[in-house]
Amino acid sequence: GDLGLRFFLRPEEWEWTYDDDNSMGKQKGISLMPLLELTLPTATNDVIGGEALIVSPGFVVVADLPGDAPFGLGFIAMMNFFDFDAFKDDKRESTTRYRGRWFWMQPLRPPGPNLFDGIYVLTEFQPVYDFMESDFSFWIGPEFGKIVSDGFIIYAKPGWGIDTDEVDRDFTFEFGMRYFF
Repeated sequence: GDLGLRFFLRPEEWEWTYDDDNSMGKQKGISLMPLLELTLPTATNDVIGGEALIVSPGFVVVADLPGDAPFGLGFIAMMNFFDFDAFKDDKRESTTRYRGRWFWMQPLRPPGPNLFDGIYVLTEFQPVYDFMESDFSFWIGPEFGKIVSDGFIIYAKPGWGIDTDEVDRDFTFEFGMRYFF
């Protein structure tokens, strides 16, 4: 498929703390971050790539949820992108769209050694507005996961398109793992 690169800038001046007394010993707050995402046309098959260099400047808002556990351990992150093609194959249509990737992360149990410890729900909402087609679509995907150990996560994520047309996603299912180092 195409290669996606995402770069965040996290200025300390754009972070605000509103609570430093919670059960995880972490300060709660809000962060604002500009970002740049690049989608490089590296796919060898049209089905898995777009034959276009897509440049996506954007802005992110991340806010810890106030209150005590369990809801006070969650957060909301709203990534907002403006996608446009900087270079494309002449056979491809132009890209000019707003794309949101909004997340609500809610831990259900703290990490631990037992089977149901470290369980969470990370729901993703994706509103997309295509300026060229004057078309709006929306997708929602609740991710159910488990923190197996520090930096190692397994998850399953079904997803449904709402108000879809012939090119949007109707149903998706993703199963995977993440490792942070």
